[in-house]
Amino acid sequence: MQYKNVWAALALVLSCSWNFGYSQDKILFRDAYPLPDIINSSAEEIQPVFDPDSSHLYFVRAFHEENLGYKENDADQDIWVATKDANGQWSSVKNVKTLNNKENNGVFGLSSDANTIYLLNAYLKKRKQLEKGVAIADKKGKDDWEHKPDALKIENFNLKGDHYSFHISETEDILIMSYEGKNSLGMEDLYVSKKDDKGNWHEPLHLGNTINSAGYEISPFLTPNADTLYFATDGRDGFGDADIYYSVRLDDTWQNWTEPQNLGTVINSASFDAYFIIHGKDVYFCSNREGNNQIYHTHMYIPPPPPILFNILSSTDPTTVNGNEGTITLNNLEPSFSYDKIVFFLGNDSTIIEDVVTNSKGEYTVENLPEGTYDKFRAYFDDFIATCPDEATLEGPEEVVEVDPPKQTIEDMVLFDLNSSYLNGDAKIKLNKLIPKIKEFGSYEILIEAHTDKRASDSYNKWLSERRLARVKDYLVSKGLSASSISGKYYGEEDPIHDCEDCEEDKHSENRRAEIKVTKK
Repeated sequence: MQYKNVWAALALVLSCSWNFGYSQDKILFRDAYPLPDIINSSAEEIQPVFDPDSSHLYFVRAFHEENLGYKENDADQDIWVATKDANGQWSSVKNVKTLNNKENNGVFGLSSDANTIYLLNAYLKKRKQLEKGVAIADKKGKDDWEHKPDALKIENFNLKGDHYSFHISETEDILIMSYEGKNSLGMEDLYVSKKDDKGNWHEPLHLGNTINSAGYEISPFLTPNADTLYFATDGRDGFGDADIYYSVRLDDTWQNWTEPQNLGTVINSASFDAYFIIHGKDVYFCSNREGNNQIYHTHMYIPPPPPILFNILSSTDPTTVNGNEGTITLNNLEPSFSYDKIVFFLGNDSTIIEDVVTNSKGEYTVENLPEGTYDKFRAYFDDFIATCPDEATLEGPEEVVEVDPPKQTIEDMVLFDLNSSYLNGDAKIKLNKLIPKIKEFGSYEILIEAHTDKRASDSYNKWLSERRLARVKDYLVSKGLSASSISGKYYGEEDPIHDCEDCEEDKHSENRRAEIKVTKK
């Protein structure tokens, strides 16, 4: 939505308008990285599903030697689960054998209390086989499930073909389905089935031609408020094999949607990208951009509001303030932004006003302006400086705004596992984010200082910290940084962050570190 800004008190018109902040036509993401190797294996991993407290991640793993159908037939998908430890780290992964057999198995949802799991295909009671459809199972014990899941009966639902996928809403009364069915435009299309007050699932309804295409639409995900649908398709002009899109539902018919929007190059690649989910503040999806399907992790974020340059126009003269009586109210500016200063231009000079009062209506009052005739003003908020769209007509002299130079130093730190010098997944993620910032310096010096916790002997800790120093340096060099610009020291257990031998594990963990200091030359 655009906001046009006016000088209410002085009946002035501004020549700039802008699309403020975050809107549904622009979703941005941080860089995406694969989940740790304990989850992403040399096999293939797809379809992540979290339990409500994020302590368990269920997913589908294919072509793995521990799968029950491995090497016996083409059906080789098993349900696996990864578990976090008390420190929030992924600590174990296991095959959920009570839910798997030698057919293709899958999971696509959990109940809000994590006591019911939603499964791909219906389990036959008398034969160790599956029939196409949907099933549910209840939890049995702390981390296990009953052996005989119950089929979910859906009115007039008949699957054909070998490709289908599902998503259950957070309220467990909306089922989004991908399959080749009635009214399909090409291959798999998206449908919705809703559960009534009596617990009956109604006949699937085609989501319409705005969502569906002549290609396939798969791996649906519905936001908790049931108004935005994410899905993957190869039926649009994307970046590669299959791309992930989203669309907003416009009414309760479930057939009127906004035109699907591609999620961009952080999420989509020239390869297969699908199985997008949002869990809390995190985003997960699957991609085979590195050769085999893996689960990736990123974050959505709202970009900072665009900086704005306002120009004062009048039907007669520019704004004139006499003496110290000048009080100007900026009306209809976006109230969610905190304008920390405003610069007014008086001819070729500028006057900085930092005392800006805001009320709940979004009115920004500037008091005690020095007398003079002002051509334009520039609003600042946080650290972002005002600019104006190229097509805007600027009135009055152009002002060159000095931007603070980038920081000349960067400091960061990576942590190591106990008795290990190898970089774990979190350390690699940190370094991968740091490396582009270092390269922006052009010329730089890097100092790495490696440490251990205070357990084990001093000689062992010195050796271990020396190895940690080498691992970090080798990784930075492998990513294109200059080896001659990197120096280092290793301290063993000297200079700990937490000076204790019987520390709690989180404090030991912080001592097992390599500190990285980058200076621009």
